Amino acid sequence: MTVGNHPERVFLFLQGPLSSYYSEVAAELQAMGSRVHKIHLCGNDIADWSHGDPIHYSGRLEDWPEFLADTAYGLGITDMVLHGDRRPYHIPAIEWALANSVQVHVTELGYLRPDWMTIEPFGVSVRSRFPTKPAAVQKLAGHGTAHKEQTLYRDEAVLMILQEFRWTLFNLIYRFRFPNFVSHRTQSPWVVYPGWILSRLRNLFRGNGQPRRLPEPPYYVMALQLEGDLQLVENSPFSGMAEAIEDVMVSFANHAPENASLVFKLHPHEYRRRERHRDVKRIACAYGLQDRVRLVENIPITELCKNAKGFVTVNSSAGLEALAAGTPVHTITRTIYSVEGLVFDGGLDEFWTCGKMPDPLLLDKLKQALAAKIQVRGTLYNRDGRKNAARETAAKIIEQYPWLDELK
Repeated sequence: MTVGNHPERVFLFLQGPLSSYYSEVAAELQAMGSRVHKIHLCGNDIADWSHGDPIHYSGRLEDWPEFLADTAYGLGITDMVLHGDRRPYHIPAIEWALANSVQVHVTELGYLRPDWMTIEPFGVSVRSRFPTKPAAVQKLAGHGTAHKEQTLYRDEAVLMILQEFRWTLFNLIYRFRFPNFVSHRTQSPWVVYPGWILSRLRNLFRGNGQPRRLPEPPYYVMALQLEGDLQLVENSPFSGMAEAIEDVMVSFANHAPENASLVFKLHPHEYRRRERHRDVKRIACAYGLQDRVRLVENIPITELCKNAKGFVTVNSSAGLEALAAGTPVHTITRTIYSVEGLVFDGGLDEFWTCGKMPDPLLLDKLKQALAAKIQVRGTLYNRDGRKNAARETAAKIIEQYPWLDELK
């Protein structure tokens, strides 16, 4: 069957982010003449999907690939849409799709924060097809206008909290329908939620945490990521944040200038702050760094980087903020901004003394290219922002990423 001059596209949606974002993207695709199907894997999928006749999968994870293949063949699927390429059900789904010439569309939170979403073919992060060579980045950026930093859609805290609790509530309510569901989340909500609440209350009653006292130069900054973050678990050599902290401290102790200090920046959504403080203190004492290490909570990355000699991250998008501040950056694993001329291309041991300032013009080109090719404007937790993101996401999916041909 064809629509206009083009073959009909048949989309299969798997798990999306918390919100009605995927349901809205599907509605946009249907309005463009495509057919849309959805497989529900858990109770929250039911809550977030508002149209169509979805398929429910309640079997075991090990039986999922066979079920998916049979279902996709039967429906004549041409495209698959999913959020995050490392979720348990998405890894075999992507493998099957690539082996059977089914186009994969992966969404994620935006590389450009705060009000952007990501849409890429095949994969994101270390599996992204986006180039890291300066010439290719500049080619994709073209001669358009510079990327604008202003925020158009601000997150609404109430929407964020309600959707988070909906995830837990509907998964409990429909647990009988999905008894074998395996979540991508490695941390129990009964650990996360109390941690969030206590952290917010502490900040409220203590004036939003620590005083905003900047460290004395010279110092380096490391941005901490959340325990259980799939970027950390799946896309790095570390089993957890404590292991990453120790790896960086060992290198710092042996190779950084003796008069320098190391500042760890707590993730703003950290729910295990006490454990993080204990980890940093314990590891610092083990390597004789107790007088050279500090952990801060409420100082923004941009402020910390004003006088920093360097910025270290495993693979956090916070590195883009550090680059924008003109700070030398080292990423332990590959990221979307691991472009020659922006991040340090040597090892961590060398970085402490050989880090170089990023090229601001190249950074502008990278942001321009990202915004034009694999980012859409909007956010999950703002109604207008979500609608705009859905419209732009559907448009990029239909286009089928012409920038891939530009790189050939």
